[in-house]
Amino acid sequence: MEAKRYLRKAYRLHELILSEKAELETLKELAQSVSSSVISDMPKSPSRNGEAPYEKHVLKMVDLESKIIREIQDYLAIEEEIREVINKVEDNEERLLLRNRYILFMEWEEICEKMHISEKTAHRIHYSALRNVIVPKR
Repeated sequence: MEAKRYLRKAYRLHELILSEKAELETLKELAQSVSSSVISDMPKSPSRNGEAPYEKHVLKMVDLESKIIREIQDYLAIEEEIREVINKVEDNEERLLLRNRYILFMEWEEICEKMHISEKTAHRIHYSALRNVIVPKR
């Protein structure tokens, strides 16, 4: 796997987790907005199952929360692995740029501002840094 693709693994998983957290918030809002069952002495329809209207939303939330926890654990493991790979790059400037880009997920403009370099210089350093990244064998 090429260096850039390897280093972007954490970013993609991070984005997936954020997406699923947003979905979880939507499910929580749905579960809270579902009206409670009306208690009545009227006979119940035989076709109606006994589950509360919010039950399926709660079950989805529990499943999604479990999935997010597993993905966060995967993300943390990948991030640590990427951090170790970046720390093996000898040049401090290259290492800083790689950390900003692939650990902190900074945009190029932010990196340039933080490092006080031009975008052209940032891309030159990035290109050089990627050549110095040693991707672990799987």
